[in-house]
Amino acid sequence: MNMNRCVLGLLCGFMTAVFSGGAIGNDCVPGGELGSYLAGSEVVDIDVQNGMAYILRHFSASDAILDIVDVHDPSGPVLINSFQFASFLPLSISVIDHMAYATGVNPTLTLIDVSDPASPGLVGSIAFQLLAITFASDFALSGTTGYLAFSQGEVLPVDLADPANPVFMVGLPADGADVIEVVVLDNKLYASGDDRLKIFDISNPANIVPLGTFVFPAEAGYVGGLDVVGTTVFVNGFSINGFNSGLWIIDASDPTSPQLLNNFPEPLGVESVDVVGSTAYLTLDNLGGLLILDVTDPTNPATLGSIGSVEQLGRVVVLDDVAYVAASGTGMSIFDVHNQCADCPPDMNQDGALDFFDIAAFLTALSSQQPASDFNGDGGFDFFDIVAFLGAFSAGCP
Repeated sequence: MNMNRCVLGLLCGFMTAVFSGGAIGNDCVPGGELGSYLAGSEVVDIDVQNGMAYILRHFSASDAILDIVDVHDPSGPVLINSFQFASFLPLSISVIDHMAYATGVNPTLTLIDVSDPASPGLVGSIAFQLLAITFASDFALSGTTGYLAFSQGEVLPVDLADPANPVFMVGLPADGADVIEVVVLDNKLYASGDDRLKIFDISNPANIVPLGTFVFPAEAGYVGGLDVVGTTVFVNGFSINGFNSGLWIIDASDPTSPQLLNNFPEPLGVESVDVVGSTAYLTLDNLGGLLILDVTDPTNPATLGSIGSVEQLGRVVVLDDVAYVAASGTGMSIFDVHNQCADCPPDMNQDGALDFFDIAAFLTALSSQQPASDFNGDGGFDFFDIVAFLGAFSAGCP
């Protein structure tokens, strides 16, 4: 009789919790600006490494500056020093192991030593001489080989064994489609631009092998922004010529035959994407701000939150729950993007809501004795975990 009462009590508890609705905020990432940096001229790109932000800005039609800003305290960015480019208008900046790589119109690539942020120094540069209009829009590094994305549909490897004297190598096969961004991961190079994603085997830089190509459907318009996590590729569609196609997610587990997993449409268009773990951060065109998605299941992305902005946002870099975003009109905005839902144990499926599906997920985890179901932390999987889960569920989360 007592056991029956216990079972009945638990069932009533579950039903009460479901229909009363455990409280949880609708916005997992309410965000908030932590700080900002005013650059004084148009910001075209940023990168962040080891507590330093590198802010590339143009202050005339032919002059550019790289500001090096200390962001160890995101609430109070401090300018350390600046590097002025001589007769060179770079379009992108990438910082890897105390070296900054600036790409643009001839010279196509410039290397700057930033090991001492207070005293950046020119190391070397290289120009692509065949076409005066050719410019490089992005850079990736693997070992001592750099890879430059060219607007004319080509990726050029550069031998950087001697950084003071870069040397062009044999280019990757060109197909006429623009290349806007490149990412290197696990001896593969991913190149996005125009209407396609291209994948290459770069295990031997002297003999680069094309692996596969994914051509986006017509409604994708023009794609460019790129990030890769494992074998999942995230590509954003720009807001160009009436196309605002959002985020495209590609399965590249078979690099010879990449397949579409999903398209997350975004009417405002997406300017940049950075994926950290199972969370995607998207800057939106048309003053759309920052959008945060849960991509744990890449076939079904879910919105975690968004942060508004009065500025047009560009490239986003996320480190330690802080988003550093290029604000084209002013400089750099810094946002808190901590996921509060990750602090909510009863939200078992991490969708930002407490409902029946969390209860079902808990019972499934409990029946298979998964660690996440040990709610009282005693190492056992029993009645007391159910009681603890019900208590947490009913109390709700921020």
